[in-house]
Amino acid sequence: MIDALSIAKPALITAVFVLWVRRRRWMLPEQRAFFASLILGFAVEITSSLLQHSSRHTTWIYTLYIPLEMMLLLHFAHEALGRVRWRWVIGVAALLYLALLAFEASGELIILRSKSTLLGWSILTFLIAYLMVRLAEDSLLPLWKDQRFWVYLSILVFVGPAIPYVGLLNRVYAEDPRLASELFVIIEVLFIVRYGSALLAGFLLRPRPVVP
Repeated sequence: MIDALSIAKPALITAVFVLWVRRRRWMLPEQRAFFASLILGFAVEITSSLLQHSSRHTTWIYTLYIPLEMMLLLHFAHEALGRVRWRWVIGVAALLYLALLAFEASGELIILRSKSTLLGWSILTFLIAYLMVRLAEDSLLPLWKDQRFWVYLSILVFVGPAIPYVGLLNRVYAEDPRLASELFVIIEVLFIVRYGSALLAGFLLRPRPVVP
């Protein structure tokens, strides 16, 4: 299964990248930061795959990638929410995340086992869940036909389940690092679901009707 995932991940994220690049002129202005996160994810996964084939360590890539992606997705939520009071909330949340990250970086930072990552994912889960609820109330389309739904889902379906699972893995790692590494495959599966949702969002990018 791990070998299949190692092939599926770069193939899927490449498909997402190509689709969004080709249809980028039709995306909503608020989705620019989300689009940037897709470009960043594509670059990271392709680089990681190449380094793994060369038997080189890739931990440093994700140590840089996760905080950058976190800030891009917080900016996306900031733009999607669009109200002044929410911008203050997101600004304070981002500062808390960066402060905790800086504190952890002063010691030995293992990004996927860090409290800053869990905090960032928790903030994103709350914000994206709120956007989903608001979309369900306001959308004139069935949710599955609304492109924004799949964008929100692509974030929520990963960060939401990852919070308790990574927390559990941290406890397992303290007792049995090898078992924790094997259980990490669930995160890889969540990755597939995440970018599968982003792919559907890309297919739903279409020219918007011109209002006279």
